[in-house]
Amino acid sequence: MEISSTGINSGFISDLSKSSTQIASGKKINSSADSPSSIQILEQFNSQISGNQQAHRNILDGVSALQIAQGGLSQITDSLHQLRELGIQAGNGTLNADNRQALQKQGSELIASIKDALGQSQFNGLSLLTTNESQASNNSIQTGSDQNDRLALTSFDLVTQFDNAGLFAL
Repeated sequence: MEISSTGINSGFISDLSKSSTQIASGKKINSSADSPSSIQILEQFNSQISGNQQAHRNILDGVSALQIAQGGLSQITDSLHQLRELGIQAGNGTLNADNRQALQKQGSELIASIKDALGQSQFNGLSLLTTNESQASNNSIQTGSDQNDRLALTSFDLVTQFDNAGLFAL
């Protein structure tokens, strides 16, 4: 055993310093000098962990978007049920012109609320219920750390479908 001029082995001091650094950081590898190959593996793991954390946040954004779409669809469904009831009520032969005009006014207000729900069902400026073809390809979320880990959020152009069905002409 070599003793330096201070009376302590320099290799021992180096080992002690390395051990105290490991204890303080809680990590076995703190610099590339500790293990160059292990540093590369750790960096790959850290990169994958970061990618997965962002993918998790993306999935939560996707859930939020779907919740907004669901809220809009619920509002539209309620309005459609009320329109159906008004249609049945309007079929009553005992109504006079004023009654029918009041029913028409109420129906027009329900249609306006449907249009509002369609227009306002958006997430970060992306329309969820009135999607055209160019926008449809953008409705996907990154769900993993790899580039191909994507999930499409299917959307519909309900304005065109309702218009084709004659809803807005009632």
